[in-house]
Amino acid sequence: DLKSPFNGIIGLLELVNANWDVINDTEKKEMLALLFASSERVSELLDNILNWGQTQAGLVNIDTRRVVLYPTIKEIVDLFEAQIENKKLHLEIELSNEILSIDTDVMLFSRIVQNLINNAIKFTPKEGRISVKVEQLNQETKLSVIDFGIGIPKEKVSTIFDMNLGFRRPGTDGEKSTGMGLLLSKEYAKLIGASLTVSSVEGEGSSFVLTFPL
Repeated sequence: DLKSPFNGIIGLLELVNANWDVINDTEKKEMLALLFASSERVSELLDNILNWGQTQAGLVNIDTRRVVLYPTIKEIVDLFEAQIENKKLHLEIELSNEILSIDTDVMLFSRIVQNLINNAIKFTPKEGRISVKVEQLNQETKLSVIDFGIGIPKEKVSTIFDMNLGFRRPGTDGEKSTGMGLLLSKEYAKLIGASLTVSSVEGEGSSFVLTFPL
């Protein structure tokens, strides 16, 4: 996963370096845009690998405090405003009680929700719908990120959180995916005493559910 974008960056830089004087400004801008996109992907992947390494080495400190869910989720959703607008998606937050709260590590909780929303955006086609739903049921608080996108093949659902067998594919707009975001989310959920599960029907969408015992 790291070699592929690095090879692309190096190859493009060699091309630009060797032909700078003969490449017109339009082509230069296009090449720089490609370099920027590839560099962002490498940076994101490196961050995920380093974060995963920290979880495996037991270097992640847990800071538990009371987190009011609605403003926290709203702040996370706002981070994706540009992506949501670009794909003309409808994203709604459903909470039965806007003062509903849980005791958790706010940083790790936020990273999990970010990864799940980012994943939903990738695999939902333009003008599609995504729902972030929170409810209290049977002494549990459940946060569900539900998309009505392309879903996951039945035989792949059980390996979605497996590093060696995880399902990797591009998003509906060709967005790159390594599966590291979901892997990290599963690890973070364990660290904060929650569970992360998935259900999906290919062609209909997916639901990722983060469950906290009360």
